[in-house]
Amino acid sequence: MLPATAIHKNGYVRGEEFLTQVQVRPNESLDSALKRFKKVIQQTGILKEAREHEHYEKPSDKKRKAIAAARRKRERNEEKEKV
Repeated sequence: MLPATAIHKNGYVRGEEFLTQVQVRPNESLDSALKRFKKVIQQTGILKEAREHEHYEKPSDKKRKAIAAARRKRERNEEKEKV
């Protein structure tokens, strides 16, 4: 567990939660600051994790999706080798 004053490259930590923040620069439009914020959120993986927790997925469904993804990847690689 990190101390409450620990610094993270994209914000600071409170307990175990990362609080991502972006400082608005002088003469910077709100749109560009929002764009930078969205980029930081995407790089830290917060969006991906939020989407994963949006709905509960049974372990059997996760396994089925992983097997299907592996099959698609294998078929894609086989097609590349043929060409």
